Formats: sequence, structure tokens, C-alpha cells
Amino acid sequence: MFESSCASAYMDQGRQQRLEKDSVFCDIIQRRVRGQKELTPQQKAHNRACAATRAAVKHPFTGLKNTGSFIRARYRGLARNAVDFALGAIAHLFKRSLTLMN
Repeated sequence: MFESSCASAYMDQGRQQRLEKDSVFCDIIQRRVRGQKELTPQQKAHNRACAATRAAVKHPFTGLKNTGSFIRARYRGLARNAVDFALGAIAHLFKRSLTLMN
């Protein structure tokens, strides 16, 4: 079940402790807290490591949104939207494979 604190894309102490308790690597960007002038070197290294994974995941979705107009759901119901997204993803992959072959 989702908690209200999960709406943020940033780290908080409670979330980090829950993930560490379940022995899950926390791949969430860390930010400064109140009174902190700048990030520590450990926080900067953590954010750099997370940014590589984040970019690899976000860039394909950005391409899908830009070329396939996946800005909002087109149909009513989860099943129809899932099929629409899957077909759009396949079309995006075909289009991308043509550019990779050249």
C-alpha cells in the first residue's frame, strides 16, 4: 500500500530506514536538508550513481511521450490503455531500430 510520503521523489529518513531494513538499495536522489549549505561528497556520489540509472529509464519514456503523444490516457479502462501503450512502445522500438541500423 502506498503511503502519503511516497508522493515525493526525494529521500526522507523514514523511507531510507524502511528500505535498508528490507535490504533494498535506495536509488532515490538525496537533497539538502534545512540548514545544510551544500550536499556532502557522499550525497553527491550517491546522486551521480542514481542519475545514470534514472536517465536510462527516463529517456525512452520521454521519447514515447514526444513521438506518441502519451501525455494522457486515451481510453477508459486500464486494459485498453495498456494495449494502447504496448502498441505505442512497439512502434517506438521499430522506429528507433531503423535509426540504429543506419
